[in-house]
Amino acid sequence: MRNSVRCAYGSAEYAEAPGQFVAGLETRAIAHSIGAEALGMQRLAHIVEPDPHQRECLSSGLRRVGVEPVAFASGADALESWGNLPAGCGLLSSSLLHEDSLEILGRMQACRVDTPVIMVGERPDLEVVTRALRAGAAGFLETPPSRETLSRSIDQVFAELPRLIERERQRREALDLFSALTRRERDVVELVVDGRSNRQIAEALRIGVRTVEMHRSNLMEKLRVSSVAALIHFAIRSGIWIPEGGIPATGPAFGRG
Repeated sequence: MRNSVRCAYGSAEYAEAPGQFVAGLETRAIAHSIGAEALGMQRLAHIVEPDPHQRECLSSGLRRVGVEPVAFASGADALESWGNLPAGCGLLSSSLLHEDSLEILGRMQACRVDTPVIMVGERPDLEVVTRALRAGAAGFLETPPSRETLSRSIDQVFAELPRLIERERQRREALDLFSALTRRERDVVELVVDGRSNRQIAEALRIGVRTVEMHRSNLMEKLRVSSVAALIHFAIRSGIWIPEGGIPATGPAFGRG
């Protein structure tokens, strides 16, 4: 039986049993001591919850486990600042008002990889949890969480954070290099990683084979790669290319907008 939970603005009393970290980041052999605190980082959690009562409950609970909350009332408000917030942990309500939580989750992930997002919700059914995890959520936390459950789920995220911060640094560095390419060079990159030969690229772009060779030479110098394999790795790492059947990479996929 679910215990009651009382929460008032400025304070919260969490039930000891109802909260359950339904599924999430796999526990790794990484001690919390080498996580975010070892980097001298403040432990931050970015909450997206439309209900002010639930928002305050989560904020109070986070402070009790040594995490500073940054709260938003809507997904749109959070997305306006998401790219500029310090790295941390996201807590996204599965019941946003007039917004699709999974769409908001996808846009957060496309923006950056160094802020894993845990979906939160009251009495979620299996379908809701499964959809969230398949969409890339770091986990699903049933609310109201016990202090122990909240602490454990947050600690798992922050233990992963140093690796994700480095991955995000590499991604942004790669995107900076990619942005320096001309439109035609980007077209050539797209076709090279798609497995096209120089002749096939020339036919697709209606240019000469020698011109393709020139573009390939220029773009590989700009991207600091020396082989097609390295170029493919660059495209996946930066998120500009999603392998067929693979997990979507974070970042802008190829498009002709």
